[in-house]
Amino acid sequence: MTLANPQSRPQPPAAEPFLARVATLIDWELLGDVMAAASKRTQARMPLAAVKIAPLKQWYGLADTMTESVVRDRRSFQLFVGASWDGGVTDVEILNELHDNFWGQQPEMNLLVAASEEQLRDQGITVRSGQLAEPSLVPSTEVGVPAGQTGETSLFRPGDLGRMVEAVTAKAHAQGRMPTGPQEPQNVAVSADASFSADRERLAEGPGGDEIVSQDGRVRAVLEWPWGQRSELTEHLNIGRDYTFSPLAQELTPYTHVSRKHAELLVYGDGVWIRDLGSRNGTFVNNDEVPKGQAYLIDGESIIRFGPFLAVSLKIVG
Repeated sequence: MTLANPQSRPQPPAAEPFLARVATLIDWELLGDVMAAASKRTQARMPLAAVKIAPLKQWYGLADTMTESVVRDRRSFQLFVGASWDGGVTDVEILNELHDNFWGQQPEMNLLVAASEEQLRDQGITVRSGQLAEPSLVPSTEVGVPAGQTGETSLFRPGDLGRMVEAVTAKAHAQGRMPTGPQEPQNVAVSADASFSADRERLAEGPGGDEIVSQDGRVRAVLEWPWGQRSELTEHLNIGRDYTFSPLAQELTPYTHVSRKHAELLVYGDGVWIRDLGSRNGTFVNNDEVPKGQAYLIDGESIIRFGPFLAVSLKIVG
């Protein structure tokens, strides 16, 4: 009887290198809006190589002073950041970032790193960092995050804001006053399609006598987004990263601190109403937190912040 040569047996495939695997799991194009906003703010183009260097340092525990030498020495690092060392534009951008860490110090970089890691968590995995050793991808459950969950807490049913505001406003009119600030939700049965006529009959005037209401009686409000878009808020708008919930989900995807169903806005009377839907990181108007589940009236120019990073300018216009 002869024994088979162990070296002739089929060998299991080698594990795919960590960085090569990560590169296939993260969709870098989804970070484009935040990169564009950073570029606009700094008047310089943020290169993708810089966005990749930042998580590389975090995952491997690299100090700024040693990152350049490690990137030059390890082929997997070079492939990940896109270095070819042929003197091209990308190589220049990589070397500049390794020398100066300019983009790594910008506030948007924390958001971009968090967004890339959130993409991994959405796929049920997360990064177990190494210290000058190879990190690994592990199931999210191994680090205490259930697969498919990212701390989302949508406590209140979206779409109720219209009914709440109508009830609050009707009560305020009956008492001879106008509602201001946060208002407790009202437990009333009102059709979601009810006409908001009480306030539309009253025209408000801005500085110089200019009308600040549209022809149907509602104010005109404009939202200015950090990625450069300027949009008119015409009636109701959902804010969140859920594509079935919000028309802005694609733009909000990189803002991982925004919940999937974060908040809702409604133009009504002479102001804009907002409600936080039990978001993970809160909603703020001029740094005042909006109480979760309550209707909150914004009746002037304000900065609305959804979570810690997404700040939106709201303007009442003529």
